[in-house]
Amino acid sequence: MEIYFGYPSQEKIIVNLEIPEGYDVETLPKPAKYVFQDNSIILLMNILKDGNKIQFSFSKDINSSIFASEDYDSLKMLFQKMIISLDQKIILKKI
Repeated sequence: MEIYFGYPSQEKIIVNLEIPEGYDVETLPKPAKYVFQDNSIILLMNILKDGNKIQFSFSKDINSSIFASEDYDSLKMLFQKMIISLDQKIILKKI
């Protein structure tokens, strides 16, 4: 039995946010990069602050469509780690 992702794919999400007047960033999530054993899956998350703007970017590259069933636990752990990273909060403070 194999794990089938359909086909290789690439997904990118970029979100630009404006910090409201009278607020500043107290905490931003830490960047994250998770790579499956042979670079067949690469998950990246980054958050940058520039002035009163915040840019969030996420990319998911699946470079192979079929994985061995023995890889299930490793794949599950990889995606769970990314979900935990994506669940981090942007915390603003009033200035």
